[in-house]
Amino acid sequence: MDLQSFNTSPAHVVRPVLQACCDAPSWVAAVLAGRPYAAEADLFRAADEAARRFTAADVDQALTAHPRIG
Repeated sequence: MDLQSFNTSPAHVVRPVLQACCDAPSWVAAVLAGRPYAAEADLFRAADEAARRFTAADVDQALTAHPRIG
């Protein structure tokens, strides 16, 4: 999904794309709430800032949803 589509698609379309990256509800909500992003760097910065606010529950949820490695 390109940035323009990310910015303009309905939340119900973008949400699963974000959840595939990190299924922490607070992170998904924060990244969605920041739309529209002027540049990919702004999106990445917002994603990073939201991840830095993870609670232990957010980390548990993200790890639970992540595909098994190995």
